[in-house]
Order: sequence, then structure tokens, then C-alpha cells
Amino acid sequence: MPAAIDTLMEEHRLFERLFGAFDAWTDSIGSRDEAANRESLAYFVSFVRGFADRIHHGKEEDIVFVTLAEQGFPTEDGPIAMMLYEHAQGREMLSAIEAIATLDRVWSSDDRETLVELVEQLDELLRQHIRKEEEILFRMAAERVPPNVMDQITARCDERDRASDEERSRLEALAEKLIATYA
Repeated sequence: MPAAIDTLMEEHRLFERLFGAFDAWTDSIGSRDEAANRESLAYFVSFVRGFADRIHHGKEEDIVFVTLAEQGFPTEDGPIAMMLYEHAQGREMLSAIEAIATLDRVWSSDDRETLVELVEQLDELLRQHIRKEEEILFRMAAERVPPNVMDQITARCDERDRASDEERSRLEALAEKLIATYA
């Protein structure tokens, strides 16, 4: 696979590990006090919003998908449209999780149940999304996009990574801390 695709796939492995920890966190939500739960949830949301959405999805949406469209990949239907739709679904789920995290009252059992369901749904969406991206869209890109264009994608993604290096490092460290704590 081209270097940019390899990097995106490496980021996927981090997301899978993080969501394994997120699932484990929800499994034991009743065994911690609410303050600890809210703090951990805020950290999970911070990582997903900052790294998965802003950094990772930013590269996909602003660089990879745009370039693939320029190379003739359809955007109204097909893999790119599906990826964009799933990104939007993930953002909606994350916003619903964040709404529970910031409730101005003690979480009810319904709140905790909804939170667990949302995390499970987001995890399932993420895993299916990654599979589709890697097995369909990224393979199509590697096969159909000329090497010089893939090199341009890589250069632009690398430039984006350098521009967000400090935030990226902070968020990766946060993810590793959450994984070490809950996985």
C-alpha cells in the first residue's frame, strides 16, 4: 500500500485498541464513582474528537477523498459517499455521548444504559467502517490511482501530520494512557 494509506491504517489500529479500552470502560462503569467516570469519558471523547475526527478524518476528507474524486471516483454514491456518511454518523454518536458526559446532574441508570449503548454502536460503526475503508476504498485507490498521485497524497498527509504534530503526540499519549488503564 502507498505510504499515506499505510499511515491511515496504522491510525486505524490505534482506534481499534482505544475502542477496546472504551468497551472495557463501559463494562465496568458501575464499579467507579461518577466523577471518575465523567473524567475518563471526557478523555475518551477528547481523543475521538481530536485525533479520530480532526486529524484522521481531516486527512481522509480534505486530502484522500478529494484527490480520489479528482481521479474519477464517484462522490454521490459508492465508497467515498459511504465513508462520508459514516463519518457523519460517528460525529452524531459522539455528540450524543458528549451530551451525556456533560449532563448537569447525576447520571441516571437510563443515562448509563444509553451511554453504554452509544459506545457499543460507535464501536461497531468504527470497526465496520475501518473494514470497508481498508478492504474496499483503500485497495481501489492503490490499484487505480497513479503512483505519482499517491505520492502527492502522501506528501499532503505528511504535511498535515507535521502541522498537527504537537496535538497528535498529546492525543496519542492520551490514547495509550486510556488503553493501559482500561484494556
